[in-house]
Amino acid sequence: MALALTGAGDITGGTFNRPVVRAHLSAHQNIGDNVTTTIQFNQVSIDTNSCYSTSTYRFTPNVQGYYFIHLKAHMGQDGGTSDVHFTQANIVKNGSDLIASSRQNPANDAEDGGASHSCSTITPMNGTTDYIIFNGRVDTGSTQTEIFYGNTAEVTQFVAFRLHA
Repeated sequence: MALALTGAGDITGGTFNRPVVRAHLSAHQNIGDNVTTTIQFNQVSIDTNSCYSTSTYRFTPNVQGYYFIHLKAHMGQDGGTSDVHFTQANIVKNGSDLIASSRQNPANDAEDGGASHSCSTITPMNGTTDYIIFNGRVDTGSTQTEIFYGNTAEVTQFVAFRLHA
């Protein structure tokens, strides 16, 4: 089907990269030391097909196809005095299949500076039962409060969209 532009400025015809989802953390999320924890994205700015749940923190596309998924996460300590030894951010399919990961060993990192991660992947999704979650962990070897950073600057966020069938 050919693309057309209506007098109202709408594009009709063709196939578009939907569903599209973009979500972020609106505030810091506390996590335990060296414990893999689901990132609880609670602020959705785009969700064309209602595919992201802010209660289960899952992206479950309702259209079969190949999906591009990108995670950006910043993590570290909340004003602690211990060094950050290890950080990792993951994109996980169906609860156990690690499909993309970023890890750092920032030995002697500034105490509350933490580390930023970015990872992306393309994966087939069946449009019914396949889902994606995002998780990460911080190791300081101490009892300091570790966090996934979140705020209105959207320092921890994900985007996902369908590439094609």
